[in-house]
Amino acid sequence: MKRLLLILLSLMAIPIFVGCSAQSQEPFSQLNMDEADQEVKQFVQRVEENGIYLFGNKLDADQYYVLLDGVDRKKKKEHIYFKDVYAEIQDGTLKIFYSEASKSQAGQNQLLFKIDKNQFQQEYDNIKLFKDNQDTDFTSIVVQGETP
Repeated sequence: MKRLLLILLSLMAIPIFVGCSAQSQEPFSQLNMDEADQEVKQFVQRVEENGIYLFGNKLDADQYYVLLDGVDRKKKKEHIYFKDVYAEIQDGTLKIFYSEASKSQAGQNQLLFKIDKNQFQQEYDNIKLFKDNQDTDFTSIVVQGETP
């Protein structure tokens, strides 16, 4: 009986470990600010106005970050909240979708996502942003050490 219980517990633990390792290698994943490296934290601290930012260390980097920042630092307007953020590749373009929400709709006013180009099943050459399924622009695209 003890042996059967041990086998059952072992089988239940395998999906937990596999799930944890797979989650850390998602191609487009949300990060807590605490999990971001120091360069990303410094970039977020330097942001002066709300908007959607694409940030990378160099132009041909395999990893980028997307910051959806709805915080009104001037305290003149209400914060902007975001929800339903996801990405998909279509016709060689990485498309990032998001919706604006109210705080009561369980939106968040600052979200950070990591893009890991090597983890996608398909290749892409462009990145486009969509707000409520409508093509829109990034507020800024920042390459560390370079000014676009």
